Amino acid sequence: MVSIKWDVTYKCNLICGHCINGNYLTNKDNEIVYEDMVKVINKINDNIPVGYIHFWGGEPLTHPDILPFFKYLETQGIQFGFNTNGLLLNEKNFEYLASLNCLTNIVVSLEGPTAEVNDAIRGRNIFNVIMKRIRMISAYKRENPDCKIKIVVNTVITSMNYGTIGDIIDLCVREDVDSLQLLEFIEDGNGVGKNYSLTDEMFMEAITTVAKRFTLGCDGLEIVPKFCRPLVKDYIEKCLHLKFPLVIHGCGAGATTLFLDNKGNVYPCDRSRKYYNRQYSLLDEDFFSVWESEDFKLPFSRYYGDELYRTLIPCNGCKYLGDVCFPCHLSREADVDAVMHNCNLLDNMMKEVDGNEL
Repeated sequence: MVSIKWDVTYKCNLICGHCINGNYLTNKDNEIVYEDMVKVINKINDNIPVGYIHFWGGEPLTHPDILPFFKYLETQGIQFGFNTNGLLLNEKNFEYLASLNCLTNIVVSLEGPTAEVNDAIRGRNIFNVIMKRIRMISAYKRENPDCKIKIVVNTVITSMNYGTIGDIIDLCVREDVDSLQLLEFIEDGNGVGKNYSLTDEMFMEAITTVAKRFTLGCDGLEIVPKFCRPLVKDYIEKCLHLKFPLVIHGCGAGATTLFLDNKGNVYPCDRSRKYYNRQYSLLDEDFFSVWESEDFKLPFSRYYGDELYRTLIPCNGCKYLGDVCFPCHLSREADVDAVMHNCNLLDNMMKEVDGNEL
């Protein structure tokens, strides 16, 4: 069974300051239509069962055929979810979406607990719209307790909002959000040159805030701090004597997951497309000829085929490596230090505690 991330469109009604797909947002020519979308998904599903599809962009709801295609997935029994900035998610189309049993989650982007913080990144007057959409879904779920749609809030942790994490958690609890995904800022797309990356001090404050709130309990809110790696849990428990959710950085690229762009080209993951000299279109090519190609196996086979992280401290002694943490091997080698930086920081702090206890 395979899971799919699908950038179904690069049209968007916002220009967010940290959008990782900023370089692709003008790539709108030859965007596939309903018939081609059905052809692509059938070609995959006829060979390997599709367990879940998550739609990104751009803004997925700008695609004129997205709602009919969601209905098609319903007829095939394929579960799906989508990211949205909320601007086009109104009561009419939400009523339609809520009727689809295969829709499992709606992911809403929110960068801060107030208009001042959020709108500095996402645009003027966006915060109030997002809150209306979250409350609309929450109200529906309260009135329809059998509704299985999860409300997920995505927050990219940056130098602009790291100090508001506690307030964001409070907001999500108050508004009956099911899951809060705290994402890592990646300096790509619109984020290049923005100085949004966290300093060591900002990072430590952010994980400490999450730990304190997680330890106290969050009234059913799931907190997923993807901006850090699983070694944080060991540091928090050992040095601060608090609790921290286990962070999973698993990678099934080319094995259990794949990525589709807005033209039906398929890749192991979204980051891998920059490394390919050609495109593999499922509109034209046989699925298994792509799936079994050496290019398509590159990310996952490279992880198991070299010793890059297994020879580096602290990865070489980390119990999470290869279990729930798979550092990306498609990063430029110059990026390896950045990938490992926070783990090195925490590892050294834990060693200092060990030394003081001797």
